[in-house]
Amino acid sequence: MDYALVQWKGRSTEYNRILGLLKFIDHSSNKLVGSIPESFSNLKGLISLNLSRNGLTGSIIPGIGEMETLETLDLSSNQLSGKIPTGLAQLNSLAVLHLENNNLSDEIPKSTQLQCFDASFYAGNDGLCGSPLLLCVNTSIITDQGDDDDDSALTILSRKNDGDEAMIIFLEKMLRVLNKSRVYFIF
Repeated sequence: MDYALVQWKGRSTEYNRILGLLKFIDHSSNKLVGSIPESFSNLKGLISLNLSRNGLTGSIIPGIGEMETLETLDLSSNQLSGKIPTGLAQLNSLAVLHLENNNLSDEIPKSTQLQCFDASFYAGNDGLCGSPLLLCVNTSIITDQGDDDDDSALTILSRKNDGDEAMIIFLEKMLRVLNKSRVYFIF
């Protein structure tokens, strides 16, 4: 981003060369609408970005992983949709993340820190799955009900984000004891 044109109270001011010095942006609760500008990813020195409690739509910008110094990201309580970009998983300095109350979907990208955030930071995104949330759609538990030569199988539980991993482990143990059969997980 080479410059910014700011209009305030009928007056326009152009800012050149200082955007690289920008460290914090807080535009929370400002009734902003539309999508997050892709040019935000050019703010490589940004430490904190708060766009929460607005009416933002569209997806999280794919280039967010280019904001290498980002430590705090709050995009909660908007109407953002789509997948969490894999670039977000590459932000090694990210310490605070709030994505709750949007319309995000699909699996949370696998990384060290994205799975370490509390599940409440992803809450309110009914289509979102993966650690630290529930397992993703189409996870099933299948038991082998026959002897070793028998290929028959019975579907016991089909997961559609209605349980948790601990419940699957419990069911696996219960089925092994009660049925003395093998249990397979299909992902």
